[in-house]
Amino acid sequence: MFLAVPSESAPRVNIVKTLSNSDLADIYCYQNGSDSALKLRDTAMILIGLRMGLRASDITGLKLCDISWEQKAVSVQQQKTCVFMKLPMPVAVGNAIYRYIIQSRPDTDSEFVFVSHRVPYDRMHPVVCRRALLNALPYRVRGFHITRKTFASRMLVNNVATGRIAETLGHVGNSSVMTYLSTNDAKMRLCSLSLDRIPVKGGAML
Repeated sequence: MFLAVPSESAPRVNIVKTLSNSDLADIYCYQNGSDSALKLRDTAMILIGLRMGLRASDITGLKLCDISWEQKAVSVQQQKTCVFMKLPMPVAVGNAIYRYIIQSRPDTDSEFVFVSHRVPYDRMHPVVCRRALLNALPYRVRGFHITRKTFASRMLVNNVATGRIAETLGHVGNSSVMTYLSTNDAKMRLCSLSLDRIPVKGGAML
């Protein structure tokens, strides 16, 4: 029967989850209390995801030569899409990276910015970014990708053009940015439809 009877379903739409203002406050509080080597590494990686929207794989793949301190920019070849980007580096991000490199990065010849603090002091697996976020927000998040979603959502709330957001995220088109529209509560209220012309009969239990 399943071959004879057609079946259709609406496309699945996931609710975009972002970090709340309380979460962000706790992250910055965690940053201010960074007094150990691992905490300095954690905060630097989190801020890159939160303020630049980079994926965990691109953060752990970031090389020392990718950072231009004079231009205050970071060059990235996205591992997922192979799209090359040169992004401006916020001052807070630059300070966090610099502090990590100078104060806590192990003495190693590795070309990567973020390295394991255990021998052989080389590139780490992207899952380390997720662990870093969990250290700052215990039991509140599941994946590091929420920092990228929060970054895109904040840009949208600040009236940044969708084309610019897509370009910053390394997306080819604007369609993927549309998924973040639901996070802009103020503008979503402008899209509400009136129910005045829809007749309502009976009570809620009828």
